[in-house]
Amino acid sequence: MLGFSLIKLLFTGAVVAALWYGFRYLGRLAEIKADRAMARPETPPPRPAPSPTTIEDLKPCPQCGAYVANGLARACGRVDCPYK
Repeated sequence: MLGFSLIKLLFTGAVVAALWYGFRYLGRLAEIKADRAMARPETPPPRPAPSPTTIEDLKPCPQCGAYVANGLARACGRVDCPYK
């Protein structure tokens, strides 16, 4: 006599079914999490650089060599600076 009874067989079947559906549920949760991670990138896409409105050529200062804009040159503080 092995002691099989209807109650023991039903209980064993219920435990096996609970484990089976529990693992399926956890697997589905992992798939949903992976799908969400792929749909949402971790870093936002780079923004396009703003387009410049004007471009000015620079020219070197004849005394100190610093590059200045043609129309916006200011005195650098040196005694021999050509821009006043």
